[in-house]
Amino acid sequence: STAKIILSVGRHHPKKNYLIIPSIIKYLLENGNDVYWIVIGDRVKSIAHEIAEDDLNKHLILIDELNTNNNNKIKLPNDELLSYYKQSDIFAMTSMLETFGIVIIEAMAAGLPIICFNVPGIVDVMSDKCGYICPAGDVDMYKTKLLELLRSENIEFSKESVNISANYSWERVSKMYLNVYSNITNKG
Repeated sequence: STAKIILSVGRHHPKKNYLIIPSIIKYLLENGNDVYWIVIGDRVKSIAHEIAEDDLNKHLILIDELNTNNNNKIKLPNDELLSYYKQSDIFAMTSMLETFGIVIIEAMAAGLPIICFNVPGIVDVMSDKCGYICPAGDVDMYKTKLLELLRSENIEFSKESVNISANYSWERVSKMYLNVYSNITNKG
């Protein structure tokens, strides 16, 4: 069988909850899955010292921030990050809190099925039509649902991910902001 790639994107911070990843990888391997989990973000390589088991280390790929080659003031995912989204099979959000789940929208736009926890910031953008939303902190359910995603085709989740990400296009979001601003100025 071909190895599956799970992707997570975000800086290393306690709220990202990355330290649950090794136990999840162990569970997936024990259940006969050939998986590689890629975590991309600022200072994620510091997680490596938390993982003592060499066997797990082979299946966890930690990539500190990718070079950003755009000179825009707006932070856009660069081509290298986009290629990681495209090569991945599942997007795994392990965070316990977010201000806004922009990386989930990026993953949706790439057509990835998503797994996440039911926590603020994430459920504002995530839909159960795109994958699984597990109760906050329920790592056992997270493992089970991730295993389900790995063993499924996920065609419907992928289609819905792309459809829902369209709600967050630059064109649509900028129109929404313009409407808000015009309503404020019209009332003043």
